Amino acid sequence: MEEGDCMGNTLTIVGLGPGDERYLTLGVIDVLKNGHIVIARTLKHDAIPYLKGQGIVFESLDHIYNTKKNFDQVYQSMVEYVLGRLEQGDVVLALPGDPMV
Repeated sequence: MEEGDCMGNTLTIVGLGPGDERYLTLGVIDVLKNGHIVIARTLKHDAIPYLKGQGIVFESLDHIYNTKKNFDQVYQSMVEYVLGRLEQGDVVLALPGDPMV
């Protein structure tokens, strides 16, 4: 997990691991359950159904993949979206795998 402060609100980045819920840590689950705004880079991850079953509500960045011409535009739009949401409150950004990669 990585945390940073931006505009008075906190961005916490967590990794969902390489597969289903067996790869989630208790710390990640706790952060997701207590997140104000929870954004998943993609809902196409094996752990998402389990987390939704735990009552975690996600926003997704999946729609951005279909609206941009290349990955540079995709990633720029993702950053802009997350920063915009960060202006509204604390954000937890859930990424596939390890957030340090």
